[in-house]
Amino acid sequence: MPSARGARGAAGHLAHHTPDGVDDRTAATLSIAGSTASAALDVLGLGPEDTVLIGGAGGGVGVFAVQRARIAGARVIGTGSPSSAEYLRSLGAEPVAYGEGPADRVRGLGVGTVTAALDLHGTDTVHVARELKVPDDRICTIAGQVDGVPAANGAPGALEDIARLVAAGRLRVPIAATHPVEDIRAAVELQAARHVRGKVVIDLPPRP
Repeated sequence: MPSARGARGAAGHLAHHTPDGVDDRTAATLSIAGSTASAALDVLGLGPEDTVLIGGAGGGVGVFAVQRARIAGARVIGTGSPSSAEYLRSLGAEPVAYGEGPADRVRGLGVGTVTAALDLHGTDTVHVARELKVPDDRICTIAGQVDGVPAANGAPGALEDIARLVAAGRLRVPIAATHPVEDIRAAVELQAARHVRGKVVIDLPPRP
């Protein structure tokens, strides 16, 4: 969903309506990351009885995945750097730091049985989930492939659902920075540093 209302979006190259209550900058962040998170969560089918481990919870897709999982009623454990702990809590996740022995740190939270897992960066979280005895059919990846573990494959209607949640104030989209298109290099460098918390938006000039 790009910044122009009703314009063509990256998700399927289709036009999508931006509902009232969603500004154009926020709408521009939704299509790829939001739809990817929804597709992965559709695979997991989370509910109030679930405790889900989300690897890469503070990243671009993680922002949506954590909140959507919480909306579904699941308890969320999110992995990230130590400096991201408060940010992950603000999204609704219980933070666990990357590094050696993450399964032990998850157990140390006293969460009981982890029933599902979502790996948003590679396959490390898949292996942690297996160590925690999560069944393969309740693990999902978006950036890596592991035999026996399903991958996200698209979620029809996800973009509209996400936009409605944002408009209703139930899903928050942090905007970390905005840059004019003339300053795109700085925006790319900021994103590439992988320390940004929230979305980076490029403002395009209005059509003449």
